[in-house]
Amino acid sequence: MHFNHGEYINRFGDGIQRAIEELKNKATSNRAVVSLVDNRDIEASEDGKLPSLLLIQAGLDADNQNTLYLTAYYRALEVGTFLPVNCAEMRIIAERIISHMPTVHTRVFTIYAFRAHLVPDIRPLEKSQIDIANGTSGVIDTAVSACDHTRIAEWLEDKARPETIVETSGLASLCTAMRDANWRVDVAEIVERSVTSLTELQNYRRAGSHARSISERQDDISQSLVTAASLLRKQPS
Repeated sequence: MHFNHGEYINRFGDGIQRAIEELKNKATSNRAVVSLVDNRDIEASEDGKLPSLLLIQAGLDADNQNTLYLTAYYRALEVGTFLPVNCAEMRIIAERIISHMPTVHTRVFTIYAFRAHLVPDIRPLEKSQIDIANGTSGVIDTAVSACDHTRIAEWLEDKARPETIVETSGLASLCTAMRDANWRVDVAEIVERSVTSLTELQNYRRAGSHARSISERQDDISQSLVTAASLLRKQPS
């Protein structure tokens, strides 16, 4: 994972437990709030690492303390892959809270999102296989020197999926290894162009997150990587 919500919720202590203690001490408190980010995080992130989930608030109904209300606010919400995960996360948090409040038997979830969108086959904050491989010395070089076409094709097909966080280091290392080994010029050229296009995509996304040109550029990159993988699969390892 590039990151997860827990590292933000718990970076200054157990944020959910603090909310639980707040409700235990004052059942109708409006301060059982967990803020995942502050302005420093937003300013430092540019277009990189920053959770979409910004705020969670828990509370009990003032007239019926058998009901737990759990509300979350998202700066953006991808509804195909992320929404089911976010709903499961809300339930886990709710179950943890009511484990300390045995009289609660009803849970009401509310999600607010500034913008909701759908990105088919998006990678949900997981690092791509080639970027994970790039974190281990020699893995990419070994695959290239061994002409492991199948493995490299799998890396390229996996990298073709749209990513929440655009990362180019794995593909760049693959391109360097191919060039150093004078290996598969046709594939190396596609990979090199894809690295350039991904870098341009990063710049486009800094200017606007949902412009048509962004999705079109992502489609072009995805198709190029799938094409490169197809060329490799036609060759024996």
